[in-house]
Amino acid sequence: MRLGFEARWESSRRVGLVVLLALVALPGLGSPDGGTHPDESTYLAVSTEMAERGAWLTPWLDGAPSFFKPPLFYWAQRLAYLALGPTLFAGRLPAALCALALALVVGRLSRRLNGPSTEASATLMCAGSLGLHKYGRLAMMDTAFTLALTAAVWATLSAIDDRAPRRLAWAGAAVGLAVMLKGPLGAVFGVPVCEGLLALRAPDLARSRFALLAGAVAALVALPWFGVALWLHGRAFAEAYFLREHLAKFEAPWALAGEASLLGLLAVVALPWPFLALGRLFAMSRWREPAVLVPLIWLAVPLAVLSIPSSKFPHSLLPCLPPVVLLAAGSPTARWARGSTAALLGVVAAALASAALLWPGPWGFLGAACAAGFTAAAALAARGQLASCAAATSLSSTLLVAAVLPAMNPPLLPPRVVSSVAGRPLSVTGSQVGLWRCATGLEVRRADGPEEVGAALESGGVVALSQSDFDALPEPVRGAARPTLSWPRVRRRLPPEALLGAWRAGDATALLEDLVLLEGAP
Repeated sequence: MRLGFEARWESSRRVGLVVLLALVALPGLGSPDGGTHPDESTYLAVSTEMAERGAWLTPWLDGAPSFFKPPLFYWAQRLAYLALGPTLFAGRLPAALCALALALVVGRLSRRLNGPSTEASATLMCAGSLGLHKYGRLAMMDTAFTLALTAAVWATLSAIDDRAPRRLAWAGAAVGLAVMLKGPLGAVFGVPVCEGLLALRAPDLARSRFALLAGAVAALVALPWFGVALWLHGRAFAEAYFLREHLAKFEAPWALAGEASLLGLLAVVALPWPFLALGRLFAMSRWREPAVLVPLIWLAVPLAVLSIPSSKFPHSLLPCLPPVVLLAAGSPTARWARGSTAALLGVVAAALASAALLWPGPWGFLGAACAAGFTAAAALAARGQLASCAAATSLSSTLLVAAVLPAMNPPLLPPRVVSSVAGRPLSVTGSQVGLWRCATGLEVRRADGPEEVGAALESGGVVALSQSDFDALPEPVRGAARPTLSWPRVRRRLPPEALLGAWRAGDATALLEDLVLLEGAP
């Protein structure tokens, strides 16, 4: 009877975790006002254009084949479009579901490495991290890529610890899926990590036929599409994908400053948990334990690979998040690490509280609620209650992104602008076509440069662009255009000093710029 009760309690606890993760991952997905990224609009544009063309094998962008990434994530978005329509919520849903699954898998890994009592803490800490909370809510491939790599590690450890070598086939399948998400980087990240774990913990398994089976499964999953793409597009695909998309990233010279920024970006992606992870590492006598050694091997490979190209992006470091969480969720936790985490969360709470006082408005109450949530999280961190702290952090961050920021930000396209478009083709400048198309449901095209803007107006369409872009148009194009409406929008680039200045002045208008709707002059 006791075992039956414990099993039911464990099952109910996991159901509760899934419900909580859904409350964190899903709210606000359909609004662009909680934040976006230039890459997100590109991927949305590719997947919606593939859907319009009925294409499955060749990604398309602006009327031409696009070889930025393999199509697995686009396929997932297309399935969501078939179920929900080509909306922003549908375009982001695959990434959000991958974020939910990633948190659960990280929790299971922590259960295996750190003990059953850490599963909930690791699950919620992963969900509440800044990196997953940001990129797990955007239509980008990094969350799905991280999930595939994490699944490969989980399958490898399961094969080692349970002496179930056939499970290495699942590790190979996960690496193959990672390749289908981000190309050769999936193999470059996944194979050394899994092989390193096998070599250190089960060298006999690393030399067995099951390791070869894992490689064969990975190739079976990943290589067919690349073969079809080469057959369909030949040299154009090889040059665009392998040369321009991959090798070109290694042309810029290496710089020491870039490596410093790499570690700084890793800390940002893992916020607010880096101090807890460092506290675990500083316990030197524990380094040889699997609970510490496995995350260290996992961290070393992507950091070494990402140190080679000169350009560093925060979302590229998302695969480093699971090992950091596994380190942070372990016990015991040093008092200084708990105190530093509590202080960090307290700073966030104080900033939100002061912003709610300086910028009163419809979002002020919500901002105060967010500040209260982060204050509670800080108190829980100081007491070492990591699961409760992570839950409070996750829910407060969701409230911030899904409610506070949309309440602060003006809408992407106000209703009066939508009615003014009246079914005519709408063109926008820059790389935001995919975001506009999914967020508004309108027919949106891209118009970059004076010639394309002029052509869009001559064909009877309307063009939306910023006031600064309109002022920069040549006089003949401006003379042939008639501004009909304008509305405020958050600037495309907001440096930290601009945010700090607006906060000090208590005035958010400096963060906005006017968008202008143009028609052809009569």
